[in-house]
Amino acid sequence: MDIVELLKRDIQAEDFFFNSYSGANERENLRKIVNEFLGCKDERHRETLSVIITNYVLLPHAKGAEIAPLMDILNMFELFENYEYDKNRKHMVHQLNTFLVGLLLYKNVGKLRKLIDQEMRNTTDCYSSGDPKGEFLFRWRLCSLCHDLGNGISLFGNDKEKIDKYLFYLRLLTNEEWDSEAEGIEKLLPLDRRLNSLGVLASVGKDPRLTVFFEELKENPYKNIYYDHGIASALILLKVLDQIYEKLDGKTVYYKGHNVSFNRIYFDKSIAGSAYAIAVHNVDFYPELYERIWGKGKIFDVRKHPLVFLLKLSDLLQEWYKPKAADESDSVEPRDIELDFRPGRIRVVRYPKKEELAEKISRFFNHENMIEIM
Repeated sequence: MDIVELLKRDIQAEDFFFNSYSGANERENLRKIVNEFLGCKDERHRETLSVIITNYVLLPHAKGAEIAPLMDILNMFELFENYEYDKNRKHMVHQLNTFLVGLLLYKNVGKLRKLIDQEMRNTTDCYSSGDPKGEFLFRWRLCSLCHDLGNGISLFGNDKEKIDKYLFYLRLLTNEEWDSEAEGIEKLLPLDRRLNSLGVLASVGKDPRLTVFFEELKENPYKNIYYDHGIASALILLKVLDQIYEKLDGKTVYYKGHNVSFNRIYFDKSIAGSAYAIAVHNVDFYPELYERIWGKGKIFDVRKHPLVFLLKLSDLLQEWYKPKAADESDSVEPRDIELDFRPGRIRVVRYPKKEELAEKISRFFNHENMIEIM
């Protein structure tokens, strides 16, 4: 089956989008609009639906109203701002499709699902949604639907004026003021409780090398990229949500049919875990810098960080309906990507860049024979 046919089949399952704590209306509403999205042939229509769906998916945790509108800023800058990277592709629809691919893999690959659920059990004392699957769904919603939010920053090299403009628009939509003394991306680093967002990421990964990567890329840009969009996305997510927690710390808020707790444990465990997956997902794009910092290690390790592994794999597989911002006619069709599943294994039957995919997986993934390129 091609990728969209697989998704159309599996979204009918009661447990595809939700755990047992969700209501019947939520399940039916999301199934209905995602069906429309998957069948949509018009790019403008897909973009509109992607924002609506992103907002609805994030609503149970009261994050939709804060985060989903930020996608419009990403889309606007990718389409209408001047930047040098002519190969840049649009990311708003891509993020939603990545979310769907991840749920497809979680449902169909039992070994991967068990490792993810174990990671959820090992990394929090308080589940965001009542059980390990609910915890995964919360983290997956955040990391998949926001993993390219900072792409508007990476497009502008070290042009602080354009970066500041991007951040200014984001601040307008969140109605927050950030540190006005810092310039550019440095505005995103200070958090409440005297925390630093790079320090939070290093703490989650138990590894300071992500901070080294951030600093070295800034000093030695790659193809005029000073700030990796994965790290920029993670910093935005942490900054925006930290400000909500600062105001509502410890409170439970009734929001559109949901009781939402702002206990800091959710920020420190669930949100920080999501941000770490986002921050790591694109580091392989810089092969020389990666090798200098991580050596020959395989950073997408299904046993060490299953959520990071899932985000990267879903991101790679999501190639359909992902056109260049400057040329929407150049796009892969769903029929060009075909997967099937065997016990504990994902088989890539058809893929437009199969050799490139195989090389990336061989070089950067420890997948324990979970991925087979046909």
